[in-house]
Amino acid sequence: MGVVDSTPSVMYYMGVRGSLPRTLESQMTFAHSNPATGKTWTRDELHAVLLKTEARCQATADLLAERQQGSRFVTWDDQMINLQARWGRHLEEWDLATVATRDLGATLRSWFESFREEMAQPLIR
Repeated sequence: MGVVDSTPSVMYYMGVRGSLPRTLESQMTFAHSNPATGKTWTRDELHAVLLKTEARCQATADLLAERQQGSRFVTWDDQMINLQARWGRHLEEWDLATVATRDLGATLRSWFESFREEMAQPLIR
């Protein structure tokens, strides 16, 4: 697993801490926003989400191991549970994709507006 720098504004994934020069290290800023707060993720928030995701994965693995011990065959109930879990994950990913698409559209719209303003200027002043 990688190492995360202690400053929340400079977070990077590396095998060995400090193997990058300071100039490169300062350019590697973490700029992803937390959808709940709209601000850049803090280290504590990222760690809490990591623990929550790991717990969810472990619970799923435990449930799968428990079900596999009882039978080698997949039952219809197992299929339904799997389908519901996959559908829930699909809905989460769909929400993230729509937000990302909306953000992309807003960014492209602002770039296009600035390009249009630039193109409206006369070539020779």
